[in-house]
Amino acid sequence: APMVEVGEELQRLSFPFIDKNMRPYFRDVEIHVKRQMEDLGNLCDIASQTIEIGLLLESSRQSIVQRKFAGWAAILAFPTAIAGIYGMNFENMPELKWEYGYF
Repeated sequence: APMVEVGEELQRLSFPFIDKNMRPYFRDVEIHVKRQMEDLGNLCDIASQTIEIGLLLESSRQSIVQRKFAGWAAILAFPTAIAGIYGMNFENMPELKWEYGYF
């Protein structure tokens, strides 16, 4: 963090135009900046975890919907197959003229 480095430099080096009595204030500013940087890091972690939780919840919801769709697809597969076989308009279907048609 650039502000931490500036605070350390102002505290460590001596400048003729800065009063020596100001050094403790620079240290205080440096401590405040470090604390703010730590708080900012914590907030970034919290935001990241919140986003992860939201993505996990959405993934769970999608999984539930996918299971419902798969169930309905399985239920509708059999009638669709039957309709596909018996819905054909062919005169040459094996079962029409043969006793054991599809077996």
